[in-house]
Amino acid sequence: TFGNEYKVPVTYNFNLAFEREVVTGLMARAAYVGSRNRNGRYTLQLNYADKNIAGATTGNIDIRRIYAAANLGNVESQAQDRRSNYNSMQLTLSKRYSGGFTITSNYTLSKVEGDFGGEIIPYTMNQDQSLLYGPLDQDHRHRFTTSWVLDLPGADMAGPLKHVIGGWQWTGVMQYQTGRPYTVTSGIDNSLDGIGNDRAKLTGVSVAPPDGAAQTVAFNAAAFARNDVGTFGN
Repeated sequence: TFGNEYKVPVTYNFNLAFEREVVTGLMARAAYVGSRNRNGRYTLQLNYADKNIAGATTGNIDIRRIYAAANLGNVESQAQDRRSNYNSMQLTLSKRYSGGFTITSNYTLSKVEGDFGGEIIPYTMNQDQSLLYGPLDQDHRHRFTTSWVLDLPGADMAGPLKHVIGGWQWTGVMQYQTGRPYTVTSGIDNSLDGIGNDRAKLTGVSVAPPDGAAQTVAFNAAAFARNDVGTFGN
C-alpha cells in the first residue's frame, strides 16, 4: 500500500567556493558544499505484532499481529518522511599542466546524517529519534584524493626510438578515506513486534578495543548486549 498523500522526494544542493591563484599555475580552492534530502521513501509494517499480549514471545508473532484474524502476514506501506543532511568542507590544490606535469589534490571533511536506517518502532508508537537519526552509510568523515599526469622522457628523440619510447605518460589516482559508521543490532526480535530491526543495548563497557587486541578488532564486543525483552535497544 501507499500513504494517503504522495510527496515527491526532493534534494536541495548548495555551495559557496573561493578560488585563488597562489603562484603562477597553482590554484587553491576552498568550498562549503551541502545538501538536504526531504520526503525520502521507506517502508512501514502495518501488520506488526502486539507486544502487550500476555504470553508474547518471539515464537508467536504471527498470532499476535494486528490483522491476525484476517489471516494476513506482512502488510507494508510506503511512507515518505525520511530526511538527510550533508555538510562538507572541500579543499583543492591544483597545478595546471606545464613542464610536462599536472597534479590535483582534494581533501574533504564531511558529515551526512539522516533517518534512512529502516523502521525500528511500530508507526503507532512514539518514535525515538536517537535510534532513528544518525550517521548514514555514506558518511566517510575524511577523504583525500590526488591525481597526476607526468610526461615521460622520449618525446624529443628522433628516429625509430621516438615511436617506441616517445609520447608515454605516467598517470595515477590515489584515494584514502576513513571507514563508514556501522549500527550494532540485536540480532533477535526482543521487542516482540515482528519488525525485527531491534538495536543492541550498551553495557557500560568501553567501546574501544581491549588492550592487546589484534589490529583487525574494531571494537570491544563486551560493550554491547541484546536488548531487553519488550524494548528496542539504545
